[in-house]
Amino acid sequence: MVSLTNHAQASAYCPCRSLVFLSFISRIALVEFSPEKLQRKWLKIAPHALDTLLLLSGIALILKEKWYLTDYTWLMVKIALLTVYIVLGMIAMRCQGGRRLLAATGAIACLILIIDIAIHKQILPN
Repeated sequence: MVSLTNHAQASAYCPCRSLVFLSFISRIALVEFSPEKLQRKWLKIAPHALDTLLLLSGIALILKEKWYLTDYTWLMVKIALLTVYIVLGMIAMRCQGGRRLLAATGAIACLILIIDIAIHKQILPN
């Protein structure tokens, strides 16, 4: 049975995941086609706040539900993928050309895997 607070935490996690995905795609488009717009203060702060919120909400769910004591490997993989996404996203925002494309593609792949794992609660499909 899912408690109300657990449901609230999980509910906060899902929209945050979507916002992170849309934010990243938007920032990559801006850095490629209109980099001057990225100088706005809120566009510098918001992505870091979203990434941090997503990471902390995932860790809070793990600790609150004591999932680290049982077989919730899929959740640990999601946290690891989120960390890789953050690193690749930083590289994509700072590099140009082929490096940007490669890092952005890797970051998007991480986000897609995070969403897939969240839906199926397993790392590899059966």
